[in-house]
Amino acid sequence: MTLFKDGASQRLTQSYYHQPSSEPLLSLTLGEVLERAASLAGDKIAHISHYQGIKKTYSEMETEVSQCHRSSTLLAAGLLSLGFERGDRLALWSPNSYQWIMIMFAAAKAGLVLVGVPCVTAYFTLV
Repeated sequence: MTLFKDGASQRLTQSYYHQPSSEPLLSLTLGEVLERAASLAGDKIAHISHYQGIKKTYSEMETEVSQCHRSSTLLAAGLLSLGFERGDRLALWSPNSYQWIMIMFAAAKAGLVLVGVPCVTAYFTLV
């Protein structure tokens, strides 16, 4: 990937690109980010799935993710058993749903890079 800064191109050699800032990069896992959000803003809405009738706060999500730890571990193991390897990309073509969130945590646990594909993307553009 080539990035352009001040008219010059640079080769990206790390998994993130960070401009100088007074805010340092946070080295947190997805689980740690959710725990932090739950402690700072636990009663705020974290996820809404209208068609499923689901609305979760950060505290509810953190509790359910902790309770579903075994499920996401099993899903992560299932993804790896399908032949995925750490660092592989997993494309997810799905509407916003509670299951999307669980797959995101499972993919992270398996070391996969989750790539969300917008639902408006036509099938023929993916193959």
